[in-house]
Amino acid sequence: MLVRLNSTLRGQAGLHALSVELPAGTSVRDVLAQTAAKNPAVYPVLTDNRGEVRTDLVIFRNGRNIRFQEGLETTLATGDKLDIFPQTGAQRAFA
Repeated sequence: MLVRLNSTLRGQAGLHALSVELPAGTSVRDVLAQTAAKNPAVYPVLTDNRGEVRTDLVIFRNGRNIRFQEGLETTLATGDKLDIFPQTGAQRAFA
């Protein structure tokens, strides 16, 4: 599975993509938790001060916003791609 960090998240983490090996059926939440745990530079980009997934991220699974699927509980399949963006001012206004 490919996890891509976009926009300012790339600079904050110092990388733009990560390959993550997890079984099919894993949730977006689990992928983000594993990614953050295994990559110290990514941890503050993806998690808040309590270790939870940040609420100001916009996440797409194969080009579709997970907000309109099952949110962080959206299950993933082998070969899926996650794109993670910071929430912009326009996105905050319509959230």
